[in-house]
Amino acid sequence: MSNSKRKSWPASEFVSKSTLHLLECDQGAPPQLAWRRRLNSHANLLTEFNVTFKEALKMLKLGFRLWAYIQAERSQGRTPPIDPFSRQIHPSACHGVPLGGMGSGSIGRGFRGEFRRWQLVPGVCEEAPVLANQFSVFVSRDGGKKYSSVLYPGRPTELGAVENAGISSWDWNMDGQHSTYHAVFPRAWTIYEGEPDPELKISCRQISPFIPNNYRESCLPSAVFSYTVVNTGKGNASVSLLFTWANSVGGLSHLSGGHFNESFKEEDGVSGVLLHHKTAKGHSPLTFAIAAQNTNEVHVSACPCFSLSGKDGEFSANDMWKEIKEHGAFNENHWNSFPVSVSSPGDSIASALAAKVSLQPHEKKTVTFSLVWDAPKVKFSKGRSYYRRYTKFYGFSGKAATRLAHDAILEFSKWEDAIIKWQEPILKNEKLPEWYRFTLFNELYFLVAGGTIWTESETGTASGESLAKNRATEYSDYDAFSRSDTKNFPNALRGGQSHWKDNDEYSLRDAQQDGVGNPKAMSLEFCHIDGSCKQNLESNQQGEENDYNQIACHSNLPLDYWVSKDEANSSNSQSQLLSQTRKFEDLKVQVEGSSDLNEVAFLPETMLPCNTNIPNELNQANKGDSSEKTGNSMEDNQIEVILKDQEDELEESSREMFMEQKQRAGPVVKDHQGESSVGRFLYLEGLEYVMWCTYDVHFYASFALLALFPKLELCIQQEFANATLNQNVEKTKFLTDADWGVRKVLGAVPHDLGMHDPWFEVNAYNIHDTSKWKDLNCKFVLQVYRDFVVTQNIDFATKAWPSVFTAMAYMDKFDKDRDGLIENDGFPDQTYDTWTVHGVSAYCGGLWLAALQAAASMAEKLKYSDVAKSFMAKFQQAKQAYEKKLWNGVYFNYDSGTSSNSNSIQADQLAGQMYMYASGLAPLFESEKISSTLRKIFDYNIMKVKGGKLGAVNGMHPDGKVDETCMQSREIWTGVTYLLAATMIHAGMIDEAFRTAEGIFHAGWSEEGFGYWFQTPEGWTVNGHYRSLAYMRPLSIWAMQSALDLCEASNNAPKEPAMDKGCSFSSHVGFSALTEALVKVQKPQMENFRTCLRCLQDCVCKKC
Repeated sequence: MSNSKRKSWPASEFVSKSTLHLLECDQGAPPQLAWRRRLNSHANLLTEFNVTFKEALKMLKLGFRLWAYIQAERSQGRTPPIDPFSRQIHPSACHGVPLGGMGSGSIGRGFRGEFRRWQLVPGVCEEAPVLANQFSVFVSRDGGKKYSSVLYPGRPTELGAVENAGISSWDWNMDGQHSTYHAVFPRAWTIYEGEPDPELKISCRQISPFIPNNYRESCLPSAVFSYTVVNTGKGNASVSLLFTWANSVGGLSHLSGGHFNESFKEEDGVSGVLLHHKTAKGHSPLTFAIAAQNTNEVHVSACPCFSLSGKDGEFSANDMWKEIKEHGAFNENHWNSFPVSVSSPGDSIASALAAKVSLQPHEKKTVTFSLVWDAPKVKFSKGRSYYRRYTKFYGFSGKAATRLAHDAILEFSKWEDAIIKWQEPILKNEKLPEWYRFTLFNELYFLVAGGTIWTESETGTASGESLAKNRATEYSDYDAFSRSDTKNFPNALRGGQSHWKDNDEYSLRDAQQDGVGNPKAMSLEFCHIDGSCKQNLESNQQGEENDYNQIACHSNLPLDYWVSKDEANSSNSQSQLLSQTRKFEDLKVQVEGSSDLNEVAFLPETMLPCNTNIPNELNQANKGDSSEKTGNSMEDNQIEVILKDQEDELEESSREMFMEQKQRAGPVVKDHQGESSVGRFLYLEGLEYVMWCTYDVHFYASFALLALFPKLELCIQQEFANATLNQNVEKTKFLTDADWGVRKVLGAVPHDLGMHDPWFEVNAYNIHDTSKWKDLNCKFVLQVYRDFVVTQNIDFATKAWPSVFTAMAYMDKFDKDRDGLIENDGFPDQTYDTWTVHGVSAYCGGLWLAALQAAASMAEKLKYSDVAKSFMAKFQQAKQAYEKKLWNGVYFNYDSGTSSNSNSIQADQLAGQMYMYASGLAPLFESEKISSTLRKIFDYNIMKVKGGKLGAVNGMHPDGKVDETCMQSREIWTGVTYLLAATMIHAGMIDEAFRTAEGIFHAGWSEEGFGYWFQTPEGWTVNGHYRSLAYMRPLSIWAMQSALDLCEASNNAPKEPAMDKGCSFSSHVGFSALTEALVKVQKPQMENFRTCLRCLQDCVCKKC
């Protein structure tokens, strides 16, 4: 480990010791460990990978189909999830720590100071910098000496563009030779040491509210810049710091027109400028605020609006610069310049905020600016809208920017204290390599800059009460909504007729707000049917044939609301249907805590909406004393009514079971105040692969969320548990083979949570049919069990169990020779989606073995002992087959086929074993085999590629040549390398682990590397050419920290005791029946579906 522990970049090599001493008293000095760059460092252009001629031939048809699909999506005004054919700008090695908390949009910032990578609209990333957004400094000294400069090194080449003509007149005088950048996410320091004034030291400390286990501040769209200014000269100095900000959300949005600015003054001396931005394509308007605090030592002045367009007669960027340069402050009349005319299309406006201090010789003062943005509603391209998490605390009227700016300035020191407390134990742990200690934190940039969206509550759940109470308590200007006020409920919710709309954009929230956005009613969204569904419904009513004889209806109403035409005439039709579909509902209650969340109902041609019986019963239920209803959710009322109707018909044991499930029917996770759920969380696979929560990749990245925000991790697992028990028969064309299939198959874990309509329209990925993939279901079982073990949340485990059992039963059908082991199907049916697998594979087979053992242990803990024994027996059978077919005496072959790469050494072959370590379960194999495999991977996949300085190549032939079967076999995947290093730590190979992971640091983060800092890609080739910048998987570096923590905490603790290994194989009868039913249910027949549900009921809800 000595090589890995070498000194990285001591602060004293970048900043003089005297300057460090001047700044260290108030956090202005950079930390001893940080990622560092000089501001005059060149931001080299990055090189993207190219496919070989052989690979291009293989993918030629796919390329044509993908291009046609992209054109079709664009013609509908939608962004395709994968688009390799267009690039906005050529990426460069310029990035630094991004701004903002999680899930409220983010703004990137380069290490040289530019604001770039705008992600304020879902799924949209505007990479180019907005050069008008700058900090500048103006210094006046005794004797008339003056200095002025934008705090950016050199003159950007973009200043020559027409749109930047206004700011080209500013003083771009700094060369950056003596200025440095230091980053430990979520903080960054920029030290200006004698630039532009040789006798002035300036430190800018950037802080964003990213605080583990804090579910309030961590969602805020806020950032703070705290400047420490030290006068080292012999005379007095007057220093003005200027913050300029354009009314833009990136790209060409500043020219779209309809924007305006205004000044504001808050309490505690906080004042600044609001920039109201009218967004395009129906997205929620956004308001920026830049602010500073007036004190006895700091004088704040503002220029609310100046023109960047340079038109005659307007107060221009040049006019603004001349005024502040001459006077060091703006005329007070600027505060009263509102109202300002709204910008016209083609015009660009900006604002400026100045903070002035006077410094005596050797005096030090602090100036703090805040930057916030308020865009309360997030709207996806298919029309559904949600409110962001921070609106729970700041309201959703769109008028929260001033309060956010105020609170950021007054509260940021508390954020910083919490961040230091979290990071300090790791940063000061000298047993760990220096590069690892700060890279561990810097890789977390993706949880802010990875397109994250954190919504305030779950759509379709009755969260209005706690939401309104909170806002009424904290902000009296927001009128609270009372749950007892049922007169504002729509007719359908009070028991009247169903509410149908002809379009996909109907939201109760939109309909139930007053003029300023205050709530009038609960936040619920209706079941709705789009035009095609209604047409299919009418067609089916007339007995006409439909391609699938089914309707895919995105519905928030339970299946109990539907009855068939044949049953509708029967006096007991309701109870008959309820007795069948209620089983499904109770399973869904276990999964998600709500019977009507995110359901995709699918109906045969004989099914019609029932608008009479059940809604009338709900109406009767709502006629009681409203005081008795207080505190009960709509779902609770609904479940209670239906259960009461069945009490006389159900046996005592079944009734007890249903009542037990009713008591569980609340959200699994609560926020830190215990008032409501922590909301819902999305993050992208990558900035180039625009799909939410891609699950095969989350398998690696989830270690970060589990360690830092475990409640969000459980929420994501709940979403996938729910989706596993759903089916969507919408026809989908898969591009690899041009085959048609359905969007979502019952029992198959989805690849992702969608793109244009997340949660409701999962599986945006359409390259392959992922219902045939062999890794997703296994990864779901492994993640659920690991999260259960780490959080000890028995409620979560209980509700996830039906989905776990179903996922395992679904996979069992891929065991074609009945040896207990699943087989791959001769195409890339796993996360390596260009790397074909034949027969049994080391990767998927290992995941299946691990899933069997995890499912057995989970069943045992949940008191399903017979099921546990069955899984363990199957594990023993499968393990024997796995080793027989793949073990070659040194490592496990890539697959059991006969292709040229079947004996390749796959770096990721022990991914399943890694999860056994992480979950405290017994190893899958003997320790000698694990050590031998890891040693082979280290010697070949790592050390034979540039001496270990690039990470682990995915595939390596036994002769020491890189496996070039496909582009992915020859790539080095950053997240896989980190997970491999974590596996080595668990196996006691500590030196090898850090040597392995250091290759990623060297290639991606060091000055000698390729320049991928704060945009770590999915992978690179041996030449350093990247694929998919800013990717989710590298968050798996937190698997290394998890391994270190577990090893330290449990050096002498026994592993999870293995279950009886002597039991003979005997498949659980319900498991086999469910597997058979899941095979049949892929055909669009409701009877097969109901058979499947009955099997699932028998297997899961009854303790066999």
